[in-house]
Amino acid sequence: MYFEYVHSQPLRNTLFESYDNLAIQIHNFLNDDLRCVFTFDRLDKDSPDLIIRELYQNDMSHMDRDALALKLLHLDVFRDYTFRFGWHILRDNRTFVLFKKRQLCLFEHAINLSPGRLGIRSIQDLTALLATWDHTRPSIEKLIIHGLYAEVPSPHGLSVCTNMLVVSLFTDIANVDPTAYHQFKTIWNNFLRLIFTDPPVPSSMSWLSEPCRR
Repeated sequence: MYFEYVHSQPLRNTLFESYDNLAIQIHNFLNDDLRCVFTFDRLDKDSPDLIIRELYQNDMSHMDRDALALKLLHLDVFRDYTFRFGWHILRDNRTFVLFKKRQLCLFEHAINLSPGRLGIRSIQDLTALLATWDHTRPSIEKLIIHGLYAEVPSPHGLSVCTNMLVVSLFTDIANVDPTAYHQFKTIWNNFLRLIFTDPPVPSSMSWLSEPCRR
């Protein structure tokens, strides 16, 4: 539905004209129930995202800016788009992160249910992990980042992970840092249990709506 809607627009907007495969990327994001986040830096990581320029070229309220961001991406095709999606801008105004509120909140909840203190106390802390792509971060953070993108190899993922670099990363961490590996395994299993066994959570529930506010 989303893909057809975007291409039915006579003038999609600057974002879709600049990113040839943006509609496909977001369409795939929307159709993956386990994927929590979408970032433009996977399309062009060497310059600030164009959507950031669009959002800050005019003075407006936070509420208006929130609505504009989702409309620029044509997510207003969904009736409940303001409750379904959220976004943050990270890394010195260079990275735009779109997220599914319910999935991201359930991922945060899965972390809180897991043993060990990761220092992740809010949705902002969780999305802040995506601000850089360095290789010096702790193993558990690397695994969580791939979990947010639903890049989890079998036997933990529900589909075949075709990214061999991710498969190798999980294998290496399992061998050299088994504590982090099993910690993530617990987080991911909690997330799967929450997302598939819990009923849809009303956005009015404080534990869901409060952390997702910008």
